[in-house]
Amino acid sequence: MGDSGVWTSTCLLENCLLASLHASGWNGLCSNQIRWDDPRVVAAVRSYKQLLEIENPDHAALSWDQAIAKVVEGKCAFSVMGDWAYGEFKKANLKDNEDFGWVNFPGTEGSFIMVGDGFTLATGAPHKSETLQWLKVLGSKEGQLAFNKIKGSIPVRTDVSPKEFGAYHQWSMNSFAHDSIVRSVFEGEATSPAFQQALNDAVSAFSADRNVDRFVKTIVSAAVENASSD
Repeated sequence: MGDSGVWTSTCLLENCLLASLHASGWNGLCSNQIRWDDPRVVAAVRSYKQLLEIENPDHAALSWDQAIAKVVEGKCAFSVMGDWAYGEFKKANLKDNEDFGWVNFPGTEGSFIMVGDGFTLATGAPHKSETLQWLKVLGSKEGQLAFNKIKGSIPVRTDVSPKEFGAYHQWSMNSFAHDSIVRSVFEGEATSPAFQQALNDAVSAFSADRNVDRFVKTIVSAAVENASSD
């Protein structure tokens, strides 16, 4: 674990929640149809606490990519991270299914947490024509291939063949095509920015006190406040 940025710990919690709630429950949780003190949520937080008990002692001093470097160097067994970690393995010249492997987070098989990278043209941009050309490159088939092959993500275009990619990308593209897609909370796609911040703050506090009841009460309050402000 490298959680000098708290979002990586929230990412780990998110996976625990998905494992406990599955896609249908996850969507209910994000839409306030399931409360954050639901027994399945509490069970997920307890699982999350167990994982924190075995994380590396220097986790707070490491960034996410430094944690992945520990995997690359053979100094730890695994890290729970998004597909952007693939780029670190590629940078180290490691090969899919030979030098490193991957699995679903236990219990999340059949689900795909979606996070989208977006590049935009800002209103009043001083170099509009150049920006439009840049966006055209990014949106082109060639641009999608070049970007995603390095980053580890999969192309948004449907006319890019999986055969253009290696084993990891093909596995991910197959999951995206067939599994239940859910939006990320820690990336701010499933809930409001205010709730995202409240969750990150609660995760930071939980990392220190490991108090499950306090964490759940805090998030229930944040969810109620978020729902009332919608």
